[in-house]
Amino acid sequence: MTAMRDRIYRWVSWLPLLFLAALAALTYWLDAQVKVPSAGSDALTRHTPDLFINRFHATLFNADGAPQQQLTAVYAEHFADDNSVTLEKPQITLQNPNQPRFTMVADRAQFSGDRRDLYLHGTVTAVRDAPTGDAKQEGLPGEPLTLHTEYLHVRPHDNFVNTDKKVSLESPSSRIESVGMELDGNTHIIKLYSDVQGTFLPQIKPRH
Repeated sequence: MTAMRDRIYRWVSWLPLLFLAALAALTYWLDAQVKVPSAGSDALTRHTPDLFINRFHATLFNADGAPQQQLTAVYAEHFADDNSVTLEKPQITLQNPNQPRFTMVADRAQFSGDRRDLYLHGTVTAVRDAPTGDAKQEGLPGEPLTLHTEYLHVRPHDNFVNTDKKVSLESPSSRIESVGMELDGNTHIIKLYSDVQGTFLPQIKPRH
């Protein structure tokens, strides 16, 4: 039992990298992209969009000119009364140097007005590509990893992720399912709430 628990913890150790540190930078970046003109008093009293963008696409480049963060959405809206931003069909791609690429997609997403909360809804999928070259790190699985759920609440500035819906964590050799999950990136503790099931294929060492 202890060996299985240790393997689960090691298997999901990629999650803080995926949802937290990168998204903290993303919230700052999003504010820079959505520059809203001063709204009239009427717009500030009603929850109606004062700005909308079709086919929203923004890219942040690193010092070498390579894409580092990309955010696309079919449709984006800003609401003046609470400064929130909603996105339809968002896709977030993070390509930091010496780290595997991370891609997150959802049917809908909402950033709170203070950008401290991100809510992903619908078909939510997060994929970490298999690490290669300098991106390989000791203790992290050397294969692609995928998270599926229908709702995800992310507090990037607090290093916290949770959902009360069914969630699955998949790789070519493993699959973990749970109803509800909580991840504290500060303590690196993950809690799987209920109906936890795990399948691990036997690891076969290559013959020499």
